[in-house]
Amino acid sequence: MSRKDTPKRQLCHRIKVWIWGIMATVHLNKNKSPQIFIKNLTNLSKLRNVLSLILGPEEFNFKLSKDFLIFNMHDCTSHYKVVEYLTKTNLSFHTFTLRQDYPTQAVIRHLCHSIPAEDIEAALTELGFPVLSVHPFLNRVTQSPLSLFSVSLEPIESSHNIFKLTKLLNSTITVKKPRKSRFPPQSMKCQLYSHTRSYCRHTPRCVKCSETHLTADCTKSWNYLRNVLYVLEPIRQIIKAALPTKNSLSSKI
Repeated sequence: MSRKDTPKRQLCHRIKVWIWGIMATVHLNKNKSPQIFIKNLTNLSKLRNVLSLILGPEEFNFKLSKDFLIFNMHDCTSHYKVVEYLTKTNLSFHTFTLRQDYPTQAVIRHLCHSIPAEDIEAALTELGFPVLSVHPFLNRVTQSPLSLFSVSLEPIESSHNIFKLTKLLNSTITVKKPRKSRFPPQSMKCQLYSHTRSYCRHTPRCVKCSETHLTADCTKSWNYLRNVLYVLEPIRQIIKAALPTKNSLSSKI
């Protein structure tokens, strides 16, 4: 067996090709423009003609889905121009953050909950970190503060050094990346899934009364929502009773 045909050299070559492929994919995804999802569009021909003048006739394409008209662009510059035009014309749409604009997210653990977020932001800024925001975590049930703080930093290389921090404000800490949610994102503006409120331009929907306004602007009390849940409770019990239990399944087996 020659030196070129040794299994070790073949394995090293395959690993190099695999790494190069990953690097190329990451580079392409980084520069890829996010899609725009347009809803309730009444005149596609007019939109196509206007965007052909703004971008060029070959710089975009459409794809029709069940609920949205999906708009694809070739570069990020075109994405900015289309979002600006759709916002001016008050069309209903949503999109996503450009990959290079993603802020660096971090979670600071073991820091006393009584420390104000402003002090943490000032301490991180003094260390040279480009801080965008600092927010404390709250208990979902009691709404009491936890010894956890969410930190958003500008998307630059030096921001990743925050994960090397072990001390802050005379406290021993650990800094980790936030856990990925098991559930799809939901817009708190239109209540639809698969996108967030930051890039949502759909009509708002209130979770209290289902009217077309933000939930924060609703004048009705939460008792209104409790009445709705009270009406739905018997239906939930009927569905629960109709579902097979573990004992019934085991007896059939």
